[in-house]
Amino acid sequence: MRRRSLALCLLALAACRGGRDSTAAAAGGRLVIATSADADALLPPLTATQTGRAVADNVFERLAEAPAGDTVATTGDAGWRPRLASSWTWGPDSLSLAFALDPRARFHDGVPVRARDVAFTFRLLRDPALGATTGALLGNIDSITVRDSLTAVAWFRRRTAERFFDVAYQLWILPAHLLDTVPPAQLRSHPLARRPVGSGRFRLVAWEPGERIVLAADSTHPRGRPGLDAVTWVITPDPSAAVARLTAGEADLLENPRGPQVAEVTAAPDVRLLAYRSRQVGTILLRVKDGAMPHPVLGDARVRRAITQSLDAAAIARNVFDTLGAPAGGPLPDATRPPRFSYDTAAAAAALDSAGWRRGPDGMRRRGTRGLAFSLLVPSVSRPRQQIATLVQEALRRAGIAVTIEQADMPAFVARLASRRFDAAIQVFSSDPSPFGLREQWGGAAARTPETANYTGWSSAAFDALLDSAETAGAAQVGDYLQRAIDVLRDDAPAVFLVQPRAAIALHRRLQPVGVREDGWWTDLADWTVAPDARLPRDTASRP
Repeated sequence: MRRRSLALCLLALAACRGGRDSTAAAAGGRLVIATSADADALLPPLTATQTGRAVADNVFERLAEAPAGDTVATTGDAGWRPRLASSWTWGPDSLSLAFALDPRARFHDGVPVRARDVAFTFRLLRDPALGATTGALLGNIDSITVRDSLTAVAWFRRRTAERFFDVAYQLWILPAHLLDTVPPAQLRSHPLARRPVGSGRFRLVAWEPGERIVLAADSTHPRGRPGLDAVTWVITPDPSAAVARLTAGEADLLENPRGPQVAEVTAAPDVRLLAYRSRQVGTILLRVKDGAMPHPVLGDARVRRAITQSLDAAAIARNVFDTLGAPAGGPLPDATRPPRFSYDTAAAAAALDSAGWRRGPDGMRRRGTRGLAFSLLVPSVSRPRQQIATLVQEALRRAGIAVTIEQADMPAFVARLASRRFDAAIQVFSSDPSPFGLREQWGGAAARTPETANYTGWSSAAFDALLDSAETAGAAQVGDYLQRAIDVLRDDAPAVFLVQPRAAIALHRRLQPVGVREDGWWTDLADWTVAPDARLPRDTASRP
């Protein structure tokens, strides 16, 4: 097979970090992405997978986009780039913010984007019946009202440093004319969750579950035609097959190469590995509650702490991720403090003894007739998480804890997390750019709302109060309140914050990426280009 050549040589990460708005004619070309897992949904508030988020981010738009760079600014509005809103104006008391919508903005079915869509999106995301993954992050917005058809006004409860971020980043504007008649509780299973209509610079062409997702350029978009004709995610669960697709020219980009894949792709002459700043933390979730009652094993904080102390996070990170991973110090990436409960098997044994779990003749622990045992859920498409599960199983066996590994395909894995039907699970959280995104996974309001990302059921009034104090504190006190909140979380150990994998993509050298950012390499995908002489992968040449 003749090797496909793509766009410009990637020399350094710095060359990828500037964003731009395309207004000139695009070079064209098609991008094929090999990814291990399919999407779960394509509506932004409902997706919990990386593929779903990447697709939704390109089909839908926000009111404004974060400043160019590899991080996301969360305080103030300096440098934010107009998107569906062409401008914005603060109210005299700074507790309201009026967004003037671009009158040219259209959904992909031709219907104009209007202020009622903004107000509808906010109401929908705050509706508990929807169970939006970001619903817990909108608590400081009291309401969004319609001043006129092109002006939406956000009203805030308190003056916080992240008021603009709360509206501009957390809302992907949804089409009210299509969704306002769908009961929120039914939207997750509604066809529009699989065939969404957005206003972004790409529109959905096809989603063949387990096979591929295809986006095509919106040539009429007011900010200009994308630099790519089409983008296709090809679902390739087998790591060897994914690498083979890339090195043979059947794919242009490979997401999250790990372990042996890294050596294979970097040895290929036409491929370059691009590691970038990310907000991922590999976490073992421990179910604190079983319905309204404490979990019979994991409901005891002493057991949860002992599990943490029984695991050598540094060794697991080296074993699974080599140089593309490090032990995690907490729920946020780049934690500066050491883990709250470091690897200490003697301390773990003492904690289990104090909780009444005694070793039997076979070395396993029991309390009365109950064995100290639980199941560990992992997605079958994730080789790194399977490796982690095997290492965790062996380490906890040595501690006298029996762990049964359960595998599920990605849709079933996500469904079981959402419905809380698991004992423990290995999940990779891509944390919100704001530290207050901790409410999404650990806040009390999220714990009380079905289908949200607080999968363990853990909640703490002290944790919530400290986050509230941090949100309104002066700049000198914010860090202290945040760290105290994180310490409350780590002390009670509803999860093992295990590893911080470095995010990476492997891509052909002649691909020209733009705007690789910590919250997703795809954030400015519409501005990527391929060389005019780039040839289509042979197996997709005739497809849209």
